[in-house]
Order: sequence, then C-alpha cells, then structure tokens
Amino acid sequence: MTNPDPNVTPEELHAYVDNELTPERRGAVEIWLASHPDDAAQVAAWRAQADAIRARYNAVASEPVPARLKVEQILRNGRSWRAVAAAAVIAAFIGGGVVGWVAHGASAAPVEVSAFERLSGEAIAAHKLYINEVRHPIEVGAT
Repeated sequence: MTNPDPNVTPEELHAYVDNELTPERRGAVEIWLASHPDDAAQVAAWRAQADAIRARYNAVASEPVPARLKVEQILRNGRSWRAVAAAAVIAAFIGGGVVGWVAHGASAAPVEVSAFERLSGEAIAAHKLYINEVRHPIEVGAT
C-alpha cells in the first residue's frame, strides 16, 4: 500500500475524475478521499457532471471536424485578420474624411463682416505678429 500524500491538490482531484492519474497517485487520492468526505462528495459531483456531459455531447465529439474549421484550411485561405482590420481602419479613415469635408461648412453659417470689423481684425493680427519682438519693427534688420 502506498503512503498517502497529505496534500492532494484540486488539480489531482480533477485528474482523478478524468482518469488521468498514474496508478500510484490514483491510490493516494483514493486513500485521501476515504478520509475526507467533503472532497469525496465534490469528486462524486464532478464525476456525475462529466458523465452527463459525455452522455449529452458524446455523439458530437465523435463527429469529424468540418473542413471549413480545420487549421490547414483556414491558413490556406490566406485571409489575415490583420489585413481585414487594416482595411476596416482605412475605410473608416476615408469615410470620416469624406464626411468631415462635406460637413466642414455646415457647422458655421457665413457671417457678413463689416469693413470696420475686418480692419480691426487685421490690426489685431498685426499686433499679435509684432508683440513678441523686443526691438521695434523698424529696427529689425533685413538680413
């Protein structure tokens, strides 16, 4: 008889339910379950769930994989998700540019500007141009 491991992990319990343990570990887990009824109840519930899944989907699991879902077929198609994503980004960029160009004048209606407002606007623009110059505009050399 094997010496039971005091630390049976949940992964080992799952492997026990799936019959994937070595015979040595299987014996240790069975000894563990005999002395731990809560874990034994959990393992019994997992086993019942696995049996129900196998009963329901066993026929589907034995069906062959459709050709359209085989990795070789997908790779052979040559369609790249990056290429599709790049095309979508380019289409969105062009569509946004077209909509922006068409709508650029729609947000502000043309405003009639009087001669006084135009002259004062030009004066303000000239002031902003020369305000940062330390020397007077006349003193700026033409080099």
